[in-house]
Amino acid sequence: MTASDASWRPQGAVRIVARDIWRRDAIGNFCFQIADLLRAAGVEAVLYAENFSPDEDIRPLADVFTQTAPADILFYHFSIEDPAFEALSQLACARILYFHGITPARFFTDSDPHTEGLVSRGLNQRPLARHFDVLMANSRTTAACLIEGMGPEAPAVEQVLACPPVLGLNRWQNIVAEPADVPQSPRLLLYVGRLSPHKGVDDLLEIFAHLARLDPDVHLAIVGGGSAEQLARLADIARGAGVAERVTFLQNVTDGVIKALYERCDGLISCSQHEGFCVPIADAMLLDRPVFCRPDPAMLEVAGDAAVILPDGQDAQAKARLIADTLADTARLSALAASRQARRAALAPGLEGAIIWQALRQAQP
Repeated sequence: MTASDASWRPQGAVRIVARDIWRRDAIGNFCFQIADLLRAAGVEAVLYAENFSPDEDIRPLADVFTQTAPADILFYHFSIEDPAFEALSQLACARILYFHGITPARFFTDSDPHTEGLVSRGLNQRPLARHFDVLMANSRTTAACLIEGMGPEAPAVEQVLACPPVLGLNRWQNIVAEPADVPQSPRLLLYVGRLSPHKGVDDLLEIFAHLARLDPDVHLAIVGGGSAEQLARLADIARGAGVAERVTFLQNVTDGVIKALYERCDGLISCSQHEGFCVPIADAMLLDRPVFCRPDPAMLEVAGDAAVILPDGQDAQAKARLIADTLADTARLSALAASRQARRAALAPGLEGAIIWQALRQAQP
């Protein structure tokens, strides 16, 4: 079912709930995109969150308990411990749960005890998913994590709808590229994502240090939010490796700047140790840029054979050589471009909203 299919609409409003809804955050962006998709089709869509900007058209989470009618559909986003989860699972209406995945606690043990507790308690809430009519996840990998934690009454993984956490197959077309404060260089690699420990930016910098010795003309742009401490630590690593002048860190940039960087770059690179989906890889597919990544199951699910895999068994020097050899191999680059075209076609139904409509229809047949 697509947004243009006029044969079915929800009986009531769709009430979209997440713990946090912020612009420029992956979950927040997805919530806004779902609301826009439904409103464009004439469906009433209302956003609720515990934490949000007062400038946005979002209602306090507590309001969903007084404003929801039996004919409505709850569309709940689960990504971390949520004190309201149990009460939401009992709302007297059709209920959809979208699981964004939760980063394993081990990645925060030494650096962030507070987040370690939040993710641990969040994973312990997975049994509550049994009370929802439709289960969704951002990938098959994430769906397996949800089912694993639901207990003996859990459905089969195949019953979870895998849906990309982003909408808009052509969403970059209407964004105007803006100047990016990155030095001009013959070759540019790009990282987009948070600077959290599990994202592997330390490993990325080690690989880049070796790549810089092989290629005197390559530069690295790292785009992502993180604490001042994280940013300073990564900058120290770049200085220690002797590549500080060839690495640019960018934070709080516009979509126009990100688009310009994608269009300029020779490849997107990620050494992340855990992903649920990896939107930057999907964006690289849409903007037709090569991808270099670890063999993380969720990233491979998005990229398929359109990615150059940086094997875990190789050292940083070997991975740098693989990147350099790929960028110099025109036949290999052409083959990757053909694979990206196939991946764009495979991702299209989810990015166009068809799976969102499918979930709504299943929740309220």
